[in-house]
Amino acid sequence: VTALVYYIIGRIVNPLRQMRDVAVVMAGGNFSARADDAQRSEVGQLGRSLNYLSDELSRTISQLVVERNRLRQTIDGLSEGIAAVDALGNVTHHNPALDALFRALPRESGDEQLDLIPDPAVWKDFDRVVTGAQAVSRRITLPDRVLGMTITPLNDVGGQVAGAVGLFLDITESERLERTRRDYVANVSHELRTPL
Repeated sequence: VTALVYYIIGRIVNPLRQMRDVAVVMAGGNFSARADDAQRSEVGQLGRSLNYLSDELSRTISQLVVERNRLRQTIDGLSEGIAAVDALGNVTHHNPALDALFRALPRESGDEQLDLIPDPAVWKDFDRVVTGAQAVSRRITLPDRVLGMTITPLNDVGGQVAGAVGLFLDITESERLERTRRDYVANVSHELRTPL
């Protein structure tokens, strides 16, 4: 009887141990591991369910990786500078255009944020957006250009602020055109007023 009990327990426990090991391997990111689903009992159904879960997770993660790469390629190809931070203010992403916009400012501070955007006021704006959940827009005047900056909060599924994204646009040319327009209007107004 004891031998029979050990045999029956082994037939139940061994597949469960194997499924536990497969679940641990899947948690590590290996979705090619498969559980033994040959048995006809509930243990076999559990193995089939675990294998189905593995297939679905593998498919979903593959789609997410493709979407992430597509989004990264799109962001890196933009001419506008983009920087994203998490809720703690750590930089999670930036594109090459951001480096080009701030190339005139000195760097090498040893601080990740200031090495990316060497303007402490910008990082204070990021902190303000993350804590206050309100967008911030302003102009940044650099030695060689004028930038328009807009920082907006990023919300998670629950509506909590999970970080912020900053968009930096070179508005030097539009500022020059606006200044030319104002000067032209002022000159025309003066020229019309003089004869009158």
